[in-house]
Amino acid sequence: MSQMFESTMSKAKEASFLKKLDGLLTQLRENNQATLEIRKEIAQLKRSNDRSFNRAKKAVDALAKN
Repeated sequence: MSQMFESTMSKAKEASFLKKLDGLLTQLRENNQATLEIRKEIAQLKRSNDRSFNRAKKAVDALAKN
């Protein structure tokens, strides 16, 4: 069966652990924000590419009719 080990940490180890955890959480938030910004930029580029493609397609279709 599973055993649960409960060990006490010294105040210094606890403080060190919490500091490292806080640093990791901060880094995670920064990475998440950067990912959201990158996804937003990708979406903008995709919309721009779609508009450019549609304009080029219309131009090709117009030339093909002549």
